[in-house]
Amino acid sequence: MNKRFPIEFPSRSRRLAVLSVGLLVVTLTGLAQAQEGSGDGSTAKVMSPAARAFWDSELAGRLGNWLAKRLEQTPSEQRPEWMLMLTDILRGSQLNASDGWFRRPTGGSRFSWTEVRSRLDMNNDGFVSQEEWPGTADDFIAVDRTGDGLITRDDFDWSEHALAGGPGTALFYLADTDGNGKVGRAEFLALFERLDRGDLGFLSRDELKGVFNQGTFNRLMMEPGIKGEGLPPSPEGPSKSTLIRGLFTQEIGSLWPGPGIGDVAPDFTLGSVDGDRDVTLSAYRERLDKPVVLIFGNFTCGPFRSQAGNIEKLFRRYRDRAGFLLVYVREAHPTDGWHMFDNFRQGYTLPQPTDDAGRVEVARLCQRTLDLGMPMVVDSIEDPVGTLYSGMPARLYLIDREGLVAFKSGRGPFGFKPAELEQALALLLMEEAQAHSQIDDEAGAQETR
Repeated sequence: MNKRFPIEFPSRSRRLAVLSVGLLVVTLTGLAQAQEGSGDGSTAKVMSPAARAFWDSELAGRLGNWLAKRLEQTPSEQRPEWMLMLTDILRGSQLNASDGWFRRPTGGSRFSWTEVRSRLDMNNDGFVSQEEWPGTADDFIAVDRTGDGLITRDDFDWSEHALAGGPGTALFYLADTDGNGKVGRAEFLALFERLDRGDLGFLSRDELKGVFNQGTFNRLMMEPGIKGEGLPPSPEGPSKSTLIRGLFTQEIGSLWPGPGIGDVAPDFTLGSVDGDRDVTLSAYRERLDKPVVLIFGNFTCGPFRSQAGNIEKLFRRYRDRAGFLLVYVREAHPTDGWHMFDNFRQGYTLPQPTDDAGRVEVARLCQRTLDLGMPMVVDSIEDPVGTLYSGMPARLYLIDREGLVAFKSGRGPFGFKPAELEQALALLLMEEAQAHSQIDDEAGAQETR
């Protein structure tokens, strides 16, 4: 007599997970085969011709559409971030702010408007006034991002992505001709000379208005010339196989989500960019007895370079009250990967380093070019820390004195917002000051008994 056993088929989410692992294995196998066949001892990860042909094929696009339907039928919390990115790449996305993992909120803060209001809105009128604020005036300004003299729900709306444009942003890019994220006095004067075409010593209203017309803006951006050497990037943008390679080599972002709010910050030890010491995160935090700001970035990430002035000013404003550590990670846009035109125009063209020494050399170039004063360490070529923190291509973390994650930005470049981190840092410092004041009050009360 045959005995029939019930077969329990895996759930849709389980099947998606199995498929995810399968795609990961297939892709990494294609990379490994090409690497083994290079014969030059290089550790550069390139894609085999067969794998490249598949990912650029129509079949891959159909696979992307199939995956999209499976993801729609899967609970959102069970959709791997990297699978969201893979799906949109296969469907032809060039990875804008609404594509892949960028469309999912991947950051967070301990300090929501609800929490801040419950703590500070003493008269329950729906906002926090300067009289109710227990911290410094400068910290109040950092939290009051709308500048209306009140802390309200609107001050916690960070939905606009970091690369959103506007006249101020366009002016910045026109003036920052060396692409180091800082506009100096000489650069501003040089921009005036470029705009004063009649050499009359002044600019008219219509001239300044016209600067931001797309054609005029593009011409002005190209006036300083192209400094890059070699082949320029394809004007059609990266191929799907290039983006797939960048995804699985973690050039466009870590495959893992990184620690969440309230988690213990994973410890690590990395060598300084100067090569004169090792830095252990926990020891660094304990020695300072201050919160620590972790900044992840790399030289070929143009948006990270454009934020150099913001992070340097953040460092100078708060370096007496918090520790800062910049972790240099894998290049986002090397010439042998997703080659970007802005890098080519500015002459910042280099291949992906293939060993620790090569990465340190580029990190030093980044430090010199961007004139960054904060301590910098360099992730090893296997990317252990960048992967652990989901730090590629750029990301921000705030670690409190106890070693817990108090703030985590969204994935770079769209989620890389130094002003958002500054708000969280100001609130953390306020929280600590309140706690110390309460301890002092309790101690004083006990002494008077």
